[in-house]
Amino acid sequence: PNCTMLSKDYILGLVEGEGCFNIGIGLHEPKCRRDVGKSFIKRPYIFSVKPSFHIALAVKDRAVLDKITSTIGHGKVYINKRAHQGKGWSDVAHYYVMGIEGSLKVVDFFKDIQFETTKGEDFMLWCNCISLIQKAVHGTKEGIIEIARLRDCMNNTKQATKRSPEELGELFEEKLIERRQKWLTFIHNNYSKVAPKTKESWR
Repeated sequence: PNCTMLSKDYILGLVEGEGCFNIGIGLHEPKCRRDVGKSFIKRPYIFSVKPSFHIALAVKDRAVLDKITSTIGHGKVYINKRAHQGKGWSDVAHYYVMGIEGSLKVVDFFKDIQFETTKGEDFMLWCNCISLIQKAVHGTKEGIIEIARLRDCMNNTKQATKRSPEELGELFEEKLIERRQKWLTFIHNNYSKVAPKTKESWR
């Protein structure tokens, strides 16, 4: 047997206790004025929606996370060094899968496994979000609101730093108007002074 691989049942048990399925929602903002045009072409969406999967263990158990990486076939292990060492404090090893490509591998790995806890409900909600992202519905106001509602039903928590679905809907409208104005300004500043081609110039 391959000593770098773990059984699905073992990984499932670990995920039920220490795993987390998450959906991150953030704004796409050009870094500076000259990037406005590039941003509209390369990043046409107002919001970026990033699925992630995470398992955390004490750093002494990092080998387990390395084996999970090999078994699932995607992801990376990071070490979070604690500033204060002592009783109750130790470095933590994190296994992360981020983005659509890796998340689809996670979906494929767990899709036929029966979860025993509410973590299975989180997984299904996470899968629904990924399906919506693949359909690019996060490019619409209704889509980003639906994804945010699914996100808020996951992990039985709602962080104060997260924008609510309603806030995201309002922000979508605000940023849509703002981006349209920036785009018009970009076009005006970069192309309005270009002399139009005459019929002779096409010959």
